[in-house]
Amino acid sequence: MYPFAKAYNADIERLLLIVRKRNMNKNKIIIKTAKNKEVYVTVKGGNNKVIATTETYKRMQGAQNAAQALKKVVKNAVILDKTAKKK
Repeated sequence: MYPFAKAYNADIERLLLIVRKRNMNKNKIIIKTAKNKEVYVTVKGGNNKVIATTETYKRMQGAQNAAQALKKVVKNAVILDKTAKKK
């Protein structure tokens, strides 16, 4: 291993830590309504890209349970409910 490789890897680790800290509060768990009127959950990262999407649920309680389970994995995420009817 080259001597500069350790320093390079340490710099990358520091940079990743900074990026994670900055994006930590920007993660979102969003409950949405599908076209078939069932609900589902998406997880968006700090860069606003979809990371994961769940199956659809017939009942809102199923989607809320999925959102709570995802919140345990995606620390400091905010759960948003976008199922409200728009007027």
